[in-house]
Amino acid sequence: MKRKMIKITAMTLLLVISGVANAQNWSLTGNSATSTLKLGGNDPGQNVHFVTEGKTRMTLTAYGQLGIGTTRPNGWQEIVYTPLSYKGNNGLVVTLFGGLNGIGTLFDVLKPDFIGSGLLEVSYGSENVPNTSTSAFTVPFDFRTGHITSPAIPLYYKNTKPMFWLREKNFSGRYRLTGKEEFDTKFIVMPDGSCGINIANPRAALDVRGSQAPNRPAAIFGSRARGTSISYTSSGLVQYYTQMVQLVPVLKENGYNQIVKKDDQGMFFTNGLGAEGSNSGGAFVLAPWAEGGKSDVGGMRM
Repeated sequence: MKRKMIKITAMTLLLVISGVANAQNWSLTGNSATSTLKLGGNDPGQNVHFVTEGKTRMTLTAYGQLGIGTTRPNGWQEIVYTPLSYKGNNGLVVTLFGGLNGIGTLFDVLKPDFIGSGLLEVSYGSENVPNTSTSAFTVPFDFRTGHITSPAIPLYYKNTKPMFWLREKNFSGRYRLTGKEEFDTKFIVMPDGSCGINIANPRAALDVRGSQAPNRPAAIFGSRARGTSISYTSSGLVQYYTQMVQLVPVLKENGYNQIVKKDDQGMFFTNGLGAEGSNSGGAFVLAPWAEGGKSDVGGMRM
């Protein structure tokens, strides 16, 4: 019985060693790219954990969800962290290191401010010292823009590549521009600092494309209207109206008030204290910022 037990144990050990040897295709000094390299496992339902200092730092679930700081991500990717003063308090950081041929070119001495002003032009003078200038904002300026791009031409914006890009992939049939796969841009950040919402090539530091639906705001700026909070017992969530200013690109007849005509666009304000969050005795002030609130500075009160 003892010999049989030893034989079985030795055979099991050999099988384990053989399996590890066959599965381990990675070398710390480099790996050949002649074949597809794989890291992970084929066992159903098994997650892959990345560990440092004996602690799990990152987890790739069996279903393809990536968790950083959590072993149970609630999305395709989730980052969970608690800032520590001695280790930094940054979350997700995206850094573009620009070169001389890129829009992200920066020189420590000159540091030109070219957000929204176009490409940074670089030339060299005496002693190989760079001279920089920014292309001017000239009229007429082409304000045409779009939100759909394709794999063949991913971005129509002076051949620059975005730093951050959220987009939805659509297939032939939903759009009829090219008859091929297309990308619907939701949010984009360009190297010159321009940001676009529902626009692929932002024309300003912030460029927002709203909906064609009447009375639907394209942008809302505001804060919580005090005294309007309501706690819903079914969900436990607290919601409230807001004291806000909103921009509406397409309006209905008498939309938001009785002076509006169909297809007008407008800016509306409310203190959030009226019915359904409408205005109740609030005012919108457009005036210069006067030191100490001086009353002799002109402005407009609505």
